[in-house]
Amino acid sequence: MKIFRFVGILFIIFLFPKAGMSQSYTPLLDTFNEWHFTTCYSGCLTDVYYTDGDTVVNGKTYKILDGFHYISRSFLIREDISTQKVYLLFDGPNILKSEVLLYDFSIQAGDTLLMENPISPFPPNPGNFICDSIISRPLLDGNNYKHFYFHPIDTLQAYSQNAIWIEGIGSLSLINAPGGEPDVNDKGSLSCFFKDGIQFFQNLDSIEVCLPSFFPNSTELIFGAENKIKLTSRLNSVQIEVDDTSFQYQIFDIQGRLISPPKIIHAHSVGIEISEYTKGILLFQVTDTKGLSKVFKVINL
Repeated sequence: MKIFRFVGILFIIFLFPKAGMSQSYTPLLDTFNEWHFTTCYSGCLTDVYYTDGDTVVNGKTYKILDGFHYISRSFLIREDISTQKVYLLFDGPNILKSEVLLYDFSIQAGDTLLMENPISPFPPNPGNFICDSIISRPLLDGNNYKHFYFHPIDTLQAYSQNAIWIEGIGSLSLINAPGGEPDVNDKGSLSCFFKDGIQFFQNLDSIEVCLPSFFPNSTELIFGAENKIKLTSRLNSVQIEVDDTSFQYQIFDIQGRLISPPKIIHAHSVGIEISEYTKGILLFQVTDTKGLSKVFKVINL
């Protein structure tokens, strides 16, 4: 009987491997992270910020935030994966003298957390927030990630009605505003998020498409290329011409999903057959060796 009981237990474990196992934690910080932050007033403007390199302060390794209002490169962020906590340190003149806890992804529904929004458009000390619920929802890679929903105890002090975090991404407001309310018509909200050039999140309510501004392992921001990059569309093909010795292109669908990985062309031009791709609108992002880039919409009939 003991043998059969042991075999039965093994059968249950292998049949239901997730029973008794907690879902593994997905870290927020990867080698390269890129957030697109959109604000709409009379029109919509999307700003980009990103992690760019590492530094060590007091024996701890941080990633450096850059872009948007982080261009001073004084915003340092680190993650303790073992405790599922994320910290910010401002390495500037007498603003933050010690680390600030931004996120605690180990929090449970019903718990209270003291929020801080250092050096952001929101109140720096909004007070305690209650975690109303934690719901697993799929992102673009098809996997489920925890979504955390909070509300402040003192709404007047917090100047906010709610806050939303996503495991592996951070706040739907700015990364250094965990207690900030995401509102595209007020202080703004997250519209796109990439890790190492791969898209994990998009909100297309106020923008048309999410495209990465950086290629993996690149440290140069991509700007408009004006007339230095040209694309001519023909039936079932396109011709790309670049005023450079080589260039790189990649193809996205209209939802911003990568359907053809980056390809490097060591020539001034190339013809590309597109009949193999899904019918509809294709987005070609072409980048030269100087980091200049242009995105073209092509209708694939």
